[in-house]
Amino acid sequence: MNSTYPKFNPHSSAKLPHKNKVPSVANHQHQGHKVEATYKERGAKVGSAEIIYTTEGKNPRAEWFSQPAQLQPDHKITATLPPEATHYFICLTDENNFFVTYPDLPKMNKQRKDPKQEKFSFSDAALKLK
Repeated sequence: MNSTYPKFNPHSSAKLPHKNKVPSVANHQHQGHKVEATYKERGAKVGSAEIIYTTEGKNPRAEWFSQPAQLQPDHKITATLPPEATHYFICLTDENNFFVTYPDLPKMNKQRKDPKQEKFSFSDAALKLK
């Protein structure tokens, strides 16, 4: 099925070693469908980066796709998304196998406007291209 292996969640309530060393995205920008971001390491090196994107706008049942991003010098990553992409997340995996998303999904989930809202749309939390 070409699936990925599990990764650690830095927001887990479990006492996981190295949880306090995860990197973070410092800033990002996109011009057209070219995405660039810089990140900060806080003790653990970034091992890989990817962009998770959708082509279905705000559809709550949207399909999301993963695409590798290129690690550049000076803590930068770059990627070019397909023209159909509408929303995206920047994702980092550190050397301890922690998976970090930007924007931060747990924080976005807590900031829902309607606390009775049961369905969470990833597009509401994602960065917009269009």
